[in-house]
Amino acid sequence: MVVEVTTEQDGQRLTTTMKMKQLAFSNFAQFVHRWDPELLLHDDELEGRFHSNSRIELDFDHDAKPIFHGKVTTASSRVGFEQVAYRATRKQIFRGGLETGVKKIRMPKPKLLFGDAQTLASQNTQLFTQDTRIVFKPGGHYTWQTLSDGAINEQQGSIGDEPVYLMATAGTTLYVSGTVNGKVLVYSPRRIVIEGNLVYRSQQDDLLGLVSGRDVVIADQETTGDGGLTIHGSIYAGRRFTVRDYSSDHAGTLTIVGSLSAGTLTATEPRYATRIVFDKRFETLRPPGFPVTDSFELTSLDLDWLATPLEN
Repeated sequence: MVVEVTTEQDGQRLTTTMKMKQLAFSNFAQFVHRWDPELLLHDDELEGRFHSNSRIELDFDHDAKPIFHGKVTTASSRVGFEQVAYRATRKQIFRGGLETGVKKIRMPKPKLLFGDAQTLASQNTQLFTQDTRIVFKPGGHYTWQTLSDGAINEQQGSIGDEPVYLMATAGTTLYVSGTVNGKVLVYSPRRIVIEGNLVYRSQQDDLLGLVSGRDVVIADQETTGDGGLTIHGSIYAGRRFTVRDYSSDHAGTLTIVGSLSAGTLTATEPRYATRIVFDKRFETLRPPGFPVTDSFELTSLDLDWLATPLEN
């Protein structure tokens, strides 16, 4: 957005311009609308900007502490780190700075413009009306299998140069895993379940957005297997981001390379320590169809004013 600014002074009209960018939720490494006061950030590490519309709670000990490499903002007037007694320790935690009392960012319901029959029938959109398992393949395609009716027939779809939209109808859950080769949006009004590693074939060219009107869920340990889990892409959970069996034995690290936005979060420990690495491409790009915020930020300002005489 280009904004023109004008004023009048000494019989002249002064004009300059500024450029502003509407923030997408993928611009935040992590965004949380309501922080669960029972949830403590402990053995977690975050690279990229962080925002919460409510107070966040922190905990640390001699063995571990949360680390924020990017700037942290919160609409709350304070952050729950009463145990952090020393300023040096606070600087170790908030390495990119901390700002409290900022404006809240509204978390809207995703509005995806794919309702017309022509778009739904296009080759770039696949509509799922029943619970479905989707597995991405590094060759540039994906397989899918309907689950809710007991079907076992596996079908295949292609991912080309244009973005592909895999969309579920109301009440439908999509189960995802695999290696993404292309630009893909996965959307469900109800729930998306991540069943295993979900990674890019190329971290330079591929993009993935997971958007749920309600929940995005990490499947139980029996499904994902032992050890850590890696997810590439931007996640948007309108209600909650959930790790099942989070109280099970420590399995490893949940690594998200991209961004995570959620209405609220469940705990991940002791099953997973969490590390979020912001995909720096999302400073200027966003996955296809990914939700945007109602907030803008200044990207450039022309300090030279153009002066013109006022008309009589």
